[in-house]
Amino acid sequence: MNIHSEVSLNWQDQAWGRSVALLPQATWQEVGPGQSWGPEKLAAGHELVVITLAGGAQVRLGERVLRPLAGQIMQRDAGDEMEIVNDTHQPLRLLRVQLPA
Repeated sequence: MNIHSEVSLNWQDQAWGRSVALLPQATWQEVGPGQSWGPEKLAAGHELVVITLAGGAQVRLGERVLRPLAGQIMQRDAGDEMEIVNDTHQPLRLLRVQLPA
């Protein structure tokens, strides 16, 4: 059993924030204040997007624009586009888990 916390992981800096691969199919991602990520289309399968820290950023999933709360889980399917615009002063952290088709 492994216990993951934000301080025990080797985060990789990105132009939009930082990320860390927990497993080949699971990535913890943080979009920094004033940064944006995407848009990105999911090529295949499904993805669960779990909001682990919410600062009020905008998440566009397909045609819907949301301001998700911590603990919310979104599912996107192959072809669904996702974009994050963090127009706040707090980071948005999410766990992305790829599921096969």
